[in-house]
Amino acid sequence: MAAADLIETGASDREVARQFRVTRMSANRSRRALVSRGHGGARCKLDAGQLR
Repeated sequence: MAAADLIETGASDREVARQFRVTRMSANRSRRALVSRGHGGARCKLDAGQLR
C-alpha cells in the first residue's frame, strides 16, 4: 500500500493527506492502523515447527 510506505518513511499526516487527497484524520487513522496491525497482507499460516 503506497500510503503505508509513505508513512513508514516518516511522512507527516499532512503530507500523506495531501498526496492521497484525503483528510488528515484519515491519514492519522491509517497511521494508527499500520502501527497496531503492521503492513497489510495475508497472515502466516505456518506453525512454529514449519518456520524453522
